[in-house]
Amino acid sequence: MCGSSERLDASYYNEDYFRPGPRSSYILPFTWEVEKAERIKTAQFLNDTFHPKNVLDVGCAKGFLCKALLQIGIDAYGCDISKFAVNNCEAEVKERLKVVDIRDGLPYSDNSFDLVCSYATLENLPPRLCSKCPNL
Repeated sequence: MCGSSERLDASYYNEDYFRPGPRSSYILPFTWEVEKAERIKTAQFLNDTFHPKNVLDVGCAKGFLCKALLQIGIDAYGCDISKFAVNNCEAEVKERLKVVDIRDGLPYSDNSFDLVCSYATLENLPPRLCSKCPNL
């Protein structure tokens, strides 16, 4: 599925996107306290299924999955198009997140990660960009 051009514009993912309201898909505030249980469950599933040593979360937003992965001993990194999300991330992941527009490429070498994941992100991207993920 190809995302709309509006959703590929970094300005779309500003503070209003992450707050409950008409431009957001969030019903509750997008905070660690709200997201924690689901992200810990996802991190444990990824660990139990794939046993990765390191993970890249493409479309990481505020880095909640990265935080959960770190808590169970997995070296985790993330990238997101949203400056707002990355600049408002959890302190534990601040040095592990990057603002990236993947249309310009990813700042990681091929085969850098055991696992590349994406949570509610790929549906916003053109298929040609998704095809690059297996190389990471």
